[in-house]
Amino acid sequence: MENKEQGGESLNLYVHCAQARRAVLCVGVASRSARRGAARMGSGMALAVLLSPPPPPALNASDSCRSTCGCFETELCPALYDASADSAAVWTCIELLLLAVLCWLQGLWPLDVPARFLARLRLGLTGRTPLDETLDQLVRTQPQRSYGPTLANAPRLLLDFLLGSAGLLCIGLRSGFFCRPPDLSQLVSSEALLVLPIPLVFPGLIEECFWRFMILPAPSEMTPRLSSTAAKMSSLINATFAGWSVQHLIALAGFVVYHMDMGHFHPRHIFVDRRFLAMATILGVACTDAAITTRTVWIPTLFHGLWVWSWLACMGRC
Repeated sequence: MENKEQGGESLNLYVHCAQARRAVLCVGVASRSARRGAARMGSGMALAVLLSPPPPPALNASDSCRSTCGCFETELCPALYDASADSAAVWTCIELLLLAVLCWLQGLWPLDVPARFLARLRLGLTGRTPLDETLDQLVRTQPQRSYGPTLANAPRLLLDFLLGSAGLLCIGLRSGFFCRPPDLSQLVSSEALLVLPIPLVFPGLIEECFWRFMILPAPSEMTPRLSSTAAKMSSLINATFAGWSVQHLIALAGFVVYHMDMGHFHPRHIFVDRRFLAMATILGVACTDAAITTRTVWIPTLFHGLWVWSWLACMGRC
């Protein structure tokens, strides 16, 4: 009996050991399966991360500001607006330096500036100098009209307007500075026509009187301080573009810098925009050539006012 009981206990012990070994084996298999599944899942996640497109790069304030259009109603760019005080002071000094260079080239002392500028303003408004009127009184003949738009200079004026308009539209639309293409129905609306006199007076008339006439010598004036190199450059420029000189290029540079001085603080993000400055250069070239052609301020004022008005009334609104 004792042998039978011992044999039964041994058999039960063997069965329990076999069950324990089977359980341990199952746990090992399960753990290996779990590890393989985790490895597959990890490799799948890694593959998904590798195949997924990279996130778009974060734009800083200056990049997002460059992507905006030239609308006065958009938010100001902090990156450009906060640093505007120092830059405006620098550009103001550069503008004054260019004006001083022009006065030095023309041989003007500070006390001579008011009288000379007023005489040139009279030329811009009437197209005639005191010398022209004196000669007309001496010879007592009917004065010949050699100023203003005529049939002789009409093709050149038309070319200035068409090329200027095409250049402004090309830069404004291609760069995204203009919010929308020009819309004729919006331009002829009563709201747009009511504000048309404002850009014709300012910036049109006021800026053209100063930058195209008051700071530039009249055709009858001499420039005594031009060096031989500057005189050769003026002759070359005049041969290529009739009536142009080195002083016209300096005045054009001053006109562009003028838009970044301390008088143009709001909205600062538009006036320091390189797209706006490029279009200001095109506008300045066309208006300067029109002023040289007509010897009066009225055609450049018309060009300037119409281009600014079409931007503010139509293409500069989001």
